[in-house]
Amino acid sequence: MNKDRILLFRLGGLGDLMVILPGLKLLRCAFPLSRFTLACRVEYGRLLEKAGLVEEIVDAGAGRLADLFSPEARLNPEVEAWLKSFDQVWVWGLQNLGPSLEEGLKRHGARRVQTLGPPSGVSQPLFQFYFERTAVALRMEGNISGTSQAFDSWLSQAGTVAAADTAGQEVIIHPGSGSRRKCWPLDRFLAVTERLSESDIPGLVVTGEAEAWLEPELSRYRFSSGWRWLPRPEIAALAVRLSGCRFYLGNDSGVTHLAAACGAMGLALFMQESKILWKPYGRVRQLSAKDMADIEMERVWEELRSLL
Repeated sequence: MNKDRILLFRLGGLGDLMVILPGLKLLRCAFPLSRFTLACRVEYGRLLEKAGLVEEIVDAGAGRLADLFSPEARLNPEVEAWLKSFDQVWVWGLQNLGPSLEEGLKRHGARRVQTLGPPSGVSQPLFQFYFERTAVALRMEGNISGTSQAFDSWLSQAGTVAAADTAGQEVIIHPGSGSRRKCWPLDRFLAVTERLSESDIPGLVVTGEAEAWLEPELSRYRFSSGWRWLPRPEIAALAVRLSGCRFYLGNDSGVTHLAAACGAMGLALFMQESKILWKPYGRVRQLSAKDMADIEMERVWEELRSLL
């Protein structure tokens, strides 16, 4: 069987990485004995390393890789030698970096470069697009009916024992996003925690660095019984909590895609314009509106009640 050394590139944030997981798992199935090195943001890539999907993580923002993104840059002998140590290179592209990265890789002597994406329209979710493009590149498009595991919880082995500690009792709410426009009003998230507390359902409100603007209000808020705020949790620990939570509620964010990838059941609140392209896979449902403030509290509550 093939024992290639395979280099993977996926740039961007947490959500960008999560939507390629089905495609990555398909690639892993095609090359089960190969060694995978993933160039990405290190703090997110460590999750995939822990789950056994890749063997090595390199920082996509490292200085030695900068020459790959600049057509005017001189050839870097160190990078050239490193790239030639790989038998294949796969790039799941972003709109602004895919073509230039491919050119830089080939200019530095990378072999068998395969660039996938990005899509030119909004006809299907990104996770489905990258999965299907990967299948076509592997010539598996007519034989992927038995690859449903590519959409299963990717943390099922790594997080099973630790997730058992939560016993599926806590609800996790993430009220932030990389863009404030994509955030449902914080007071409505907090109203949800109060209603859940009245039903003796405990939980956490989690925020990261991107939600620093929410921290002053959350630090002043007096949470109802059974609820607390958990600011800036370590990403791997959050993934384990998500894999064992009762259900999840959040906006269009990287954490929402992480929750879906961890197998969490939940509800995601989206702007209508992003609903199709950034739909999470798995058991996370969507509610959407043209503007986030147009998503009514009672509409969200009815969806949550069905999850209870």
